Amino acid sequence: GDDEFDINEQINSDSDSDEEDEKYKAISKPIKVRWNSELKCLRRISKIKLSDLNEALELVDERNLRLSQSESSRLNDIIQILEPFEFVTNEIQGENYSTLSLAVPSIFQLLQHLNNFKPINESLKSFITELKEQLSDRFKNIFSAMIPSKSNELHDFAWYIASVLDPQLKLKWLEITELEDVEKSLFTEI
Repeated sequence: GDDEFDINEQINSDSDSDEEDEKYKAISKPIKVRWNSELKCLRRISKIKLSDLNEALELVDERNLRLSQSESSRLNDIIQILEPFEFVTNEIQGENYSTLSLAVPSIFQLLQHLNNFKPINESLKSFITELKEQLSDRFKNIFSAMIPSKSNELHDFAWYIASVLDPQLKLKWLEITELEDVEKSLFTEI
């Protein structure tokens, strides 16, 4: 339905129209404290025609720095891998609304995105694996709640309860998340 929470649909509808208008007049320098500023910089670079970019690189650097077609496709893959992370970052840092309910659906959809992503450049598979491992490690208290165990004190069902109680989400996010039926039944029991 139209009211389902789906990261990929949101990314496609939230295009950077202001960047499109400006074309590539300038490539802003990334801000070190905000990772997504680097993504914006990469996105702007990727919009430049490869021949124009290489011509500009030759003017800037005397070491014959050029971007190959393979490197350009790798850059585009990296951008596509990271765009859902940027979207989630922007949604979860909202100040005027509760964002706790977005955490669990977002994490599962990010993992789903990484599992489904097929990079053109095979060397990015290790990057994807590392991102999945980092997500799993960072949010292990959320994932541990999926495996019932009396000895595990990391269970924190508040994350799940917040998602289920959110009138916009309810259980809809489970439908678009590739969880096993057994895992989905755990959520409905909660």
